[in-house]
Amino acid sequence: MIEKILNKMNSLIPEDKLKHSFYGSLLFIGITFLSIFFFKGKICFIYGLLITALVAILKEIYDYNNKTKHTADIYDAIYTVLIPLLFTVLVLFY
Repeated sequence: MIEKILNKMNSLIPEDKLKHSFYGSLLFIGITFLSIFFFKGKICFIYGLLITALVAILKEIYDYNNKTKHTADIYDAIYTVLIPLLFTVLVLFY
């Protein structure tokens, strides 16, 4: 049963995009945790989101400038920021 669900998910969302979501979430968690030492409250989540978005955009600019080794794709940046964005919205508004 679980294998069928995972196979269906894999067919809907490419593995590359899932990796971007995973690593974007890890970066967001790390930056948010580190910002707790410097700031108080929900602003930490905003800093985590902003830095994650910045890193995602810079990564795609790097990919664009190194076309021989990398492929730039705006959806990579979107998937990188999607889960941190959803989590930040949940924290801020609920």
